[in-house]
Amino acid sequence: MLDRLAFLSALLAAGSAAAQTAPCLAFNDTNTTVSTSLTASPFVGRTPNSRAYQFTPATTLTVQAAAIFTASPLRDDYMRLEIWDEDPTTFLPLGRLTGGTLLSQMSTTANWIGTNFGNVVTLNAGTNYWLVWVESGGSIVPEEPGGATSLNRRTRQNVAAWGAAAAATPKLRIFCSPLDAQNVSSYGPACATSSGLFPSTFTNSPPTDGNALFGFEGTNFPPAASALLVIGLDPLFVTTPLGPSFPVGCALNSDIVLTVGGTTGTAEIGDQPNSPRPVPFGYVRFPLPIPSGFVGAYISGQIFALDVGSPAPVPLVAGTAVRVTVY
Repeated sequence: MLDRLAFLSALLAAGSAAAQTAPCLAFNDTNTTVSTSLTASPFVGRTPNSRAYQFTPATTLTVQAAAIFTASPLRDDYMRLEIWDEDPTTFLPLGRLTGGTLLSQMSTTANWIGTNFGNVVTLNAGTNYWLVWVESGGSIVPEEPGGATSLNRRTRQNVAAWGAAAAATPKLRIFCSPLDAQNVSSYGPACATSSGLFPSTFTNSPPTDGNALFGFEGTNFPPAASALLVIGLDPLFVTTPLGPSFPVGCALNSDIVLTVGGTTGTAEIGDQPNSPRPVPFGYVRFPLPIPSGFVGAYISGQIFALDVGSPAPVPLVAGTAVRVTVY
């Protein structure tokens, strides 16, 4: 893999975002101050934790992604970020509107990590919603002691009842665009799976020179499916529709220099009875270490997965692509 990355040295930073797009809604995100506490049950078990934070948009927003400030000091861990509506009678989180999965790589230092949503969702002004964070325990609590903005918080384990309301100062970001970052941009459309989700390719690891932990993540793909990462090196590549043999709307968003095979997961967050732990439902990650000496190099990645429920002659669903430039 590293030998193939030598091709990158001849390419420059074209088509990648210079910095992260600002969130359209954020709470306590102006510093790196965070709780020193960890979430409950830091064991390999089957009872995921959920923390729900109530928020009310002042204006109508169409949201596509979210991020949270946390870390997993004990192990690599899978997480989900979801938007829920509210029960008008109980004022509790009612049902999931959209969400996505991500990997939190083991670290004792909290950082911003996020995911794209499987569906674009419009949040109405003046209406209560909940950002729900699901993880399997032992994570840094994503709340700022003495933070400026306090929200209503509910917690639960597994699918038990939501606990009593408490005030909290979470460090959250909600985006009206797909995830991006310094020298990382989302590119091209996705096509819907047979279950109606729009998968995406993204990364939470900065494309810094020599970053051995860099990789591309995919969420909201069909579960237990063969997956394929397409790697490209052409910053001028233009999205190409894949035609009527593929599911409606599918497109190639990256040129093809190299492909890497994988499999999407089937487990729920917290369903971790064995080691190595199973990958969560519809999620896949492709490691792509960046060697030293490649500052300015360009690479793109797009994930495809088999969708056995699709009636298309070629039942491959395609996510958005990610374009990065090493810095």
